[in-house]
Amino acid sequence: DLVVLLQAEAQASKEAAANAQTEANDAKTATEKVKTALKEAKTALKEAKNAAKLANAKAQQAAEEARPPTDVDVESAVAKALAEAKSEANLELEKAVAKAVAEAVAAER
Repeated sequence: DLVVLLQAEAQASKEAAANAQTEANDAKTATEKVKTALKEAKTALKEAKNAAKLANAKAQQAAEEARPPTDVDVESAVAKALAEAKSEANLELEKAVAKAVAEAVAAER
């Protein structure tokens, strides 16, 4: 009788230990899932911050491009256009002089 009672208690203790181990494993698994979810949330937050920075940079660029030209911008553009025109005119003048010289040399022969 006493042996059967002790065996039953031993069996109950084994089952309780097994249940406790199962619960510990379940808790460990749940903890790992929470850690993984936290890492994913941190990654998503970083990605969102980067996307916000990129969107802000694009918005600033668009605002910069949309602003009306300043006097300095206009003066710079005019100076550039004048320099290009002068360069083109000088090139055409050089061609005309070279042609005139060639024609003059040909005429003297």
